[in-house]
Amino acid sequence: MVLSYYVSGNTASGRVNLLTSNVKECDQVIVLRHPSPQVKTTCLQEWINEYVQGEERIEILESVEGKSFIDGCILRKRHIAIVSDTVVDESIKNTHTIDLSSYILETESLIKQVKEYQVRQEDMLQKAWESFATGLKIHDDLEHIYIQHMDFDQADEVAVKWKERYLPTSKKQEQQGSVVKRLFGTNTPEGSVNIVPNIIDSFSVVHHVKGRAGTGKSYFMNTVAEAYIRLGYDIERYICSFDPESTDMIIVPELDICLFDSTNPHEFTPKEGDVVIDLYKETVEPGIDETYKESIKATTSKYKSFMRKGNEYLKQASHIQQKIDDLYSPLFTSKVVRNIISSMEEMVKKET
Repeated sequence: MVLSYYVSGNTASGRVNLLTSNVKECDQVIVLRHPSPQVKTTCLQEWINEYVQGEERIEILESVEGKSFIDGCILRKRHIAIVSDTVVDESIKNTHTIDLSSYILETESLIKQVKEYQVRQEDMLQKAWESFATGLKIHDDLEHIYIQHMDFDQADEVAVKWKERYLPTSKKQEQQGSVVKRLFGTNTPEGSVNIVPNIIDSFSVVHHVKGRAGTGKSYFMNTVAEAYIRLGYDIERYICSFDPESTDMIIVPELDICLFDSTNPHEFTPKEGDVVIDLYKETVEPGIDETYKESIKATTSKYKSFMRKGNEYLKQASHIQQKIDDLYSPLFTSKVVRNIISSMEEMVKKET
């Protein structure tokens, strides 16, 4: 079984990394350090192809750099993770770093050139994040239109009724469940992407949470999540790649439960047997879309323009990253990559 998801994303709060909760049960986290995501992806992919065939469960960490890259691989049964240095922070323990630069001869001129590119790239990334932040502030105006016409008591009632129908009647254990944080998509140089189908296709029933901006989709899912946690169930929380304070999906693996924000830009048609929770119809005064049609249209267009602007900056950052990749590509010959993969596997065997 192969499961893909993101642990890093370009958001209105900048670059977020969520690897920590995903590797808490790993005995060792092996970190590949290098300025080139292409080099790291090549090493990861070849290691996976050679040594990870037949594994019961493989988790592939998708990359904010684009669909041609990956940020890591987690083998649950073996309690091992091999990841890019870009998704690691100080909170992660039991790490061992493999410096890929130690396998080649880097000249001072090369190192200087790479650093110059990195400064330019960071500038583009900062501009992208600032654009997303501006877009989020504008989006708040859109939320306000609906919030002022919401029946919050009715919203609470919808959550209560859902929990009465779907929550287990007794605790699994006295201890509270744990939370793993992930993303099912993000903003990339290729635009806003998601891999929702890869995640939801395995569920017999998917609960599609519908609504408008500010109508309580995230609040509803967080309320449900907290209820499962109190009952002792572990959950997976997929945060919003636009606003990391918001929730876009909740999964309770043990109970085959999946709820997700099935609205633009990740709206999917429910299959037969799926459940739809439409918070706009259930909780908002009728006719708001029509009454505020022009204002909604103008605000939506304005915030989306900043999203496009942010993604354009990400594209420019990617072009600069390609120049770094091009500098290293001739140095990482098949022989060098083979030596790195051998070191990776030796490290895995040592730790297992």
